[in-house]
Amino acid sequence: MVIIGEPGIYIPAGSPWDKKWWTIGVNIEDDVLELKDSSENLLAAAARKWEDVERMADYKSSFNDVK
Repeated sequence: MVIIGEPGIYIPAGSPWDKKWWTIGVNIEDDVLELKDSSENLLAAAARKWEDVERMADYKSSFNDVK
């Protein structure tokens, strides 16, 4: 069985936060594989710090040129 935990924060338009943050959503998801005698977080190696996410966003791949 796989259990998904997906905590998130969503800033709706019109909220008391600075307008630059309106309509932004952030999720940090974990997919945990549960076996009879053990479990494994399938996303343990995923980027979680903002610096790592920005570095990944700047990464150039062959898919960038796909139309």
